[in-house]
Amino acid sequence: MTNTCLILLPNVEFPNSLTEFRPISLSNFINKIISKVISTILATILPRIISVNQSGFVKGKSILENIMLSQEIVQGIKKPNPGANVVIKLDMAKAYDRVS
Repeated sequence: MTNTCLILLPNVEFPNSLTEFRPISLSNFINKIISKVISTILATILPRIISVNQSGFVKGKSILENIMLSQEIVQGIKKPNPGANVVIKLDMAKAYDRVS
């Protein structure tokens, strides 16, 4: 039920190395149906769970929005403005420790 067949399709007429192929995975039909059902369910549930402030890895948003906001805040800190200070701490030490 969880078998996937990996096929290498050539990118050129007479390939000589693996870099001249592109992989295509052929999944079981049942797996595709189950994946689509789970994907549809998650698409309706996740917007209620994920914070509106999260912009990375969210459809229709970009992490660049947060980068631009951070740059604007840093520029604001550099301006002489007594009584208005902001401190930023980014902890990305284990941001991707679960990605393999």
